[in-house]
Amino acid sequence: MKKKIVLNSFLVLTILPIALELLVLGGILSESPSNKLIEFCFGKGASTQDFVEFLDVGQGDSTLIKSGNSVALIDFGVEDDGIKIQKYLFRLGIKKIDVAVITHHHSDHMGGFLRVAEKIKIEKLIINNSTAEDGDTELYSEVLGLAQSLKIELILPKCGQNFKIGNADLSILSCNRNANEENNRSVVSILNISGKKFLFTGDCDSDTECQLALNHNVKCDVLKMGHHGSKSSSAYYFLELAQPEIAIASCGYDNIYNHPSGDALLRFKELGIEIYRTDLDKNIRFTFQNYQNSYDISIERRSA
Repeated sequence: MKKKIVLNSFLVLTILPIALELLVLGGILSESPSNKLIEFCFGKGASTQDFVEFLDVGQGDSTLIKSGNSVALIDFGVEDDGIKIQKYLFRLGIKKIDVAVITHHHSDHMGGFLRVAEKIKIEKLIINNSTAEDGDTELYSEVLGLAQSLKIELILPKCGQNFKIGNADLSILSCNRNANEENNRSVVSILNISGKKFLFTGDCDSDTECQLALNHNVKCDVLKMGHHGSKSSSAYYFLELAQPEIAIASCGYDNIYNHPSGDALLRFKELGIEIYRTDLDKNIRFTFQNYQNSYDISIERRSA
């Protein structure tokens, strides 16, 4: 009797999910039911899939990347967002971040590190070692102090560096420490995951993005809009070279900066680029099956 139960469990947990996903690939089913099966058996948040998730952290930035057993986080939002991120990672069963990136020294990208690092083990932190006059020097010192006390490996970004995130690659394209504005010192990186590319330009302005496009291959499938969708980022020239299918705006609901700006949105729309935004869609997740060179997009819409 026990052997029969074990055999039935094996069929449910291994063969059935594969069969269901093959039905999705064949167009017979429109959704991916194996995720629900995994959640039913192991609890909400459990997943064997790779994903990139743009987190709703209001008028800040934070992107979660998971591939295999490895996790990366690009930016942490403001300090209060750190508690929100920390709880969300626990909900997903994530207790360690292999690679973290702080794109630049502004509180809406760096502040949440203080809370996340208190509860989640961080192996490596990629961060610039200099701050422009408009950077948050006090917060930067706090971040460095905490990282050193927790024995987190600090990595000064260099163009061409590559970091393995499971089966994915995160490559540094630029980190202009000589720029006179903190936004333009942003660490720019590109993620290659399951044959798809995600480009992260931090808060760089249009001139910096265009210069980047002259010196590097910025072609991508998904672009996180520069500077939360500000009108001073995402120029036509840059977008025409990047050629993203989808653009993500990380911004707060009804924010005082009017991000994403109407000018920027118009540029994306005129070039046929699909737009998602965290103020309206909340968390935006791109999910990859191990055997698919594509992604499924799931969003958690804001309650009315």
